[in-house]
Amino acid sequence: PIRSSVLAFLKRWLIVDISIEDIDQSIATASIELRGLDSVWLRKVEDVEGRLDQIQLEKSFRDLAIGEQLDSSISCSLKKIVHYVLLRHVIFRLLLVAMPEAVFLQRENLPREALRAYFGGSQEHFNLKSLISKISQGNSQLYMLHVRSDSCAHSLPTWCGEDERPMKSPEEAIFKQIVQSIIHENPSRVEIRHLDLLKSESSLRNTIESWALKQKVDSLILVVNMQLHCSSNLVNYIRTHVEQMDLQPTKKFLLLLHYPLSCKPSYPALFLGNWQCAYLDGIGYRSASSSHLSTNNIFEAACFDCDLNADSLLDALLPKAIQYIASQVSFYSCSSHPQSVNQHLQFTERLVKIEAVLMRQIKGKSLGKHLMEKYLANWTKEAINEMLHHSAIGLKSGTTHLSLSTAVRSTFQHTFNKFLAISILNMNTWSNLDILLTESCSDSDTDEIFSFVMSALPGTPWKELLLHRDVYCHLNPLPLEMAHSKALVLFPFYYQVSSFIDMALDKAYGGSIENDSRTDLNADFFNMMEKADEIFSILLENSSTASQPIDESMITMVQGVIKAVEASAGLYEKYLTHMLLWKFGIRNVAQVTWVLNKINIVSSSKLCNRNIVVLHVVCRMNVIDIIRMASWDAIAASAGHQKGDFSTEEAKFEGPLFVGMMLRYFKSSFADSVDVVEWSHSFSVFMQSIPTIIGDRKQLDEKSTIVLRQLVFLSIIINVNAPE
Repeated sequence: PIRSSVLAFLKRWLIVDISIEDIDQSIATASIELRGLDSVWLRKVEDVEGRLDQIQLEKSFRDLAIGEQLDSSISCSLKKIVHYVLLRHVIFRLLLVAMPEAVFLQRENLPREALRAYFGGSQEHFNLKSLISKISQGNSQLYMLHVRSDSCAHSLPTWCGEDERPMKSPEEAIFKQIVQSIIHENPSRVEIRHLDLLKSESSLRNTIESWALKQKVDSLILVVNMQLHCSSNLVNYIRTHVEQMDLQPTKKFLLLLHYPLSCKPSYPALFLGNWQCAYLDGIGYRSASSSHLSTNNIFEAACFDCDLNADSLLDALLPKAIQYIASQVSFYSCSSHPQSVNQHLQFTERLVKIEAVLMRQIKGKSLGKHLMEKYLANWTKEAINEMLHHSAIGLKSGTTHLSLSTAVRSTFQHTFNKFLAISILNMNTWSNLDILLTESCSDSDTDEIFSFVMSALPGTPWKELLLHRDVYCHLNPLPLEMAHSKALVLFPFYYQVSSFIDMALDKAYGGSIENDSRTDLNADFFNMMEKADEIFSILLENSSTASQPIDESMITMVQGVIKAVEASAGLYEKYLTHMLLWKFGIRNVAQVTWVLNKINIVSSSKLCNRNIVVLHVVCRMNVIDIIRMASWDAIAASAGHQKGDFSTEEAKFEGPLFVGMMLRYFKSSFADSVDVVEWSHSFSVFMQSIPTIIGDRKQLDEKSTIVLRQLVFLSIIINVNAPE
């Protein structure tokens, strides 16, 4: 009863827009903040509230209205409540015209209720469209909006509203899109005029009066350039004229006072009347492809214990980030698969492919959403406060005139562009992203590995992202076997996993297992290899004294991949096939079987099945035989031979004899070769393997050396495009 009586008293004697919720909040705040006698009075009201009848309340408010000496303690307490409600109402009205940088810099000295109202409650200071939506639900009809210098204010078109006929020109369609983007969802309900285009007082009056007669147009926005001569006097004239009009209850008149950079942001209001005043940091961001960035959500994350909205930020930042990636990030051009992103593409085609990659669903969320969550992990409450504090100090000191909302958006857009570009570049090493677009190579286990590794890879801190002007990282070159190949990507993040395992083996054992064809390794080695974690423990021990310590998160990531592959026969087969294909160029099924047999021999000694570390060790132990088979397979492919079961007779030749045989084959096949470029590529692949095949202590015979020199000379002539 007290709250409703207070509201009735205020409505009777004052013209204020106050609700029961406002009175509830005022009493709740007062019960916390009031001290001394005021607190005693408030407790008295709360104690007797349930026992007061309507007659006592009316008498108390009658005493309060008369303003004489109040004898009743209840009347004194009610007076304090009314004063506190009015004080709160005045403070919130004043907050409407406060600048956001001033409010943010004083956030420690302001009540949390006031901060919450300013940065995400009943008020709006960063977007004109959202403000108009709030205005349409209010009771006031007259509004004065003070707007900081904004490029969108100059681009606001003159718009008549109500006209729902088809657009006669492309310009009208563009104007409608602008109005719908930054002013109102229904452009026919709003009219926009510029004061500097109305050349006389009569044309100004006619414009306002004709709007008042339109049934379907609710709002009139009159844009005033405060840099104009006598702009303040013109604003006063407009206010006087509008206040004398009898507007329909649904009508809303908005004076948008725009202050350019050269104009002092002040307006000498001689009287306020029934006008609601508010300050806008910016009109809003206009884009046909992206949504508005919620600046309020960013300020709430800085001032309160709440998280940034990943979905809202993704919708706002992703379209421009995709354009940045398509124009700045390098991709491979090795694939001929129609769904691949790593092929020769036009800019618009690249945009579509990148969007398809980022929209790919992985574990119930799009890849873009996964990356956005990883990006937001950098933006802690302290980081957001630091960024906003720097921007606010710049505005207050005058070192910048960029609006706070524009500074926030540009910072997030700039850092997200760089973060996404670096992430895409790293994830696409050796055409890795193609696995997301190739249905035949992707399944639930593959998606699980992709999500796990992507989350485990280290991100770039936001301060470092601010230092990047553009992404100049180069692509890791493809293996020579794959540079001109049409091979598919079978295992996700193979480059990161395999290179780390190779590095761990190098640091743990050095060259002790390189080119070792023995299968009867000592028991200590087998005991260590039973647990792949031992290799990484040795790696950590060696790293503690190294100049560049190993990132433990990478070890955790690789260990997780090893365990996932051990639990899935399908993943192990994909890793084995991918490794033999991309590292050695082996495509023949019989050759893969040969490698599997070698692994089975080692695995019979109680080694864990499907351990990819064991796979790396076995391939190192038999690298000569594997390269020899891959070379023979490349020769057979270049000659157009059918690939059948691999004959192990050739694999048993000694290194120099095998190389001599291959060189003679290349020499004889050159005259019959139709495509000399393909022949040159096959020879280059084989030539890269010669040192490994013949070994360090063996040499070619004189005849083979002469043939090798001849073939190298022919290959050079072909590569420099010498005339026939």
